[in-house]
Amino acid sequence: MEPVAAQSHPIALRPVAAGQATELAHLLRDGRVLAGEVLQTLADGSVLLGIGRHRVPADTHLRLDPGHRFLFQVEAAGEQFLLRILGPGGTDGAAFWRYLRAVIGLDRPLGELMHELAARVRAELGRPGQGLEALQRLLSGLERAVALPRGGAELRALLARSGVLYESALCAAVGRAVSPEVLDELGRDLKGELLRALSDLPDGPLKEAVSRALSGLEAEQLLNLARAHSGEAQVLSLPLPDGEGWTTARLLVPPRRDGERRRETGEGDAEEPLRLVLGVSFSRTGPLRAELVSTRAALGVRILATRPELVARLRRDADALASALGRGGREVRVTVAEASLAEVEVGSRLVDIPLLCDNHVMDVSG
Repeated sequence: MEPVAAQSHPIALRPVAAGQATELAHLLRDGRVLAGEVLQTLADGSVLLGIGRHRVPADTHLRLDPGHRFLFQVEAAGEQFLLRILGPGGTDGAAFWRYLRAVIGLDRPLGELMHELAARVRAELGRPGQGLEALQRLLSGLERAVALPRGGAELRALLARSGVLYESALCAAVGRAVSPEVLDELGRDLKGELLRALSDLPDGPLKEAVSRALSGLEAEQLLNLARAHSGEAQVLSLPLPDGEGWTTARLLVPPRRDGERRRETGEGDAEEPLRLVLGVSFSRTGPLRAELVSTRAALGVRILATRPELVARLRRDADALASALGRGGREVRVTVAEASLAEVEVGSRLVDIPLLCDNHVMDVSG
């Protein structure tokens, strides 16, 4: 068998039971990029793949070992599905860059995309017609994804079902007995809701709007893949309510490889600080940036804003904020500073990623 880098040969899915085939057809749209995992190599040379919650046998000339995770693009050939592995290396690497180029222009703020879609759904609900149940489910899913979290647990839950981590959650579910509760939670994921709406809605402007929103979400996922390859911080987007509309908060999570290596080798006893950057712009505050450095013993928060009156208000409230963030006796220090728009904004150059620049995916200097 050829090594996995030699990607000129696609993986051919074998026929599955009728019920599973229908579900796979909804998931495996021609041209879609998804994640998969090799669950098992079989005696006849075929493999068993995990795609979402599905276990699918497939034929391939590539050498794929159990546990190998990969990104693939779907190619529909009649009633058969072919999966072409994508990646920066290998003979099919050009397909990876073509897909990135196709989605680069679709990476609009998640809050903006979902607010536009919700407005279209509400307008459609006001007209007589069919499919009201599908429309109401989609609207409920969109509104559930937009909330001001009250505490870390709610923030974690919102990020988990924001759609950006959908395939990761599906792959994690493949390897264990999936309970009805887990399936329900996956079904409430924003991307899961969009995929369901895409299969339930009839052709027309609303279905096209769902497809655009889904493409914008997948653009974020592909850009995060490029960031991971370059060792850059991951960007997790979260839609938030903002007056009559929705805005987008962006959380930058840098890789922690150095700290992980020290823990694995036992070198030194210093704890690696966790560094996060959160950026959001509300209509009443303008852009805000919060830089957090956290250890078990202390938390440092630096807040930047562009409006002098807001900076003064935040400075007056800094002690109260530090008290609210304190936990288990941990020392908390909050500082506030005025800064320029360029210093405050998070996400103004989201596509300025070394992997994209080095491979001429796009010009990020213009």
